[in-house]
Amino acid sequence: MLVQALQQDGYDVYGIYNNFDFGQEIMEQINTGTYGLFLTDINRPKPNGLELTWRIRNEGFGLPIIIMTGDGTPENILMARDYGADFLILKPFKLMTLRSCIYKIFERRNLNQITTVH
Repeated sequence: MLVQALQQDGYDVYGIYNNFDFGQEIMEQINTGTYGLFLTDINRPKPNGLELTWRIRNEGFGLPIIIMTGDGTPENILMARDYGADFLILKPFKLMTLRSCIYKIFERRNLNQITTVH
């Protein structure tokens, strides 16, 4: 649903879905340098969104990261911040909330491509 909504907004969206080498596929895509934003959920299968965020930052990538979660515990909020997420969006959320975060990021970085992870 998010991929379709963001495509309708005019963004070039690449969705990566669960598969055996999920973490590796994400890092290969990010290594191409063609993406302007990474969007993930904390509570996805291994690696989870926090682990992916940490890995992206640990490998030196500065692309903006938005994490979604239905589990807005203080621990998850602090970990998202400490691991380098630009925004943490609590679910359920309105699409306008996500659009606002993306707009703020693109306004700051003038980017136009998104990687979306489900």
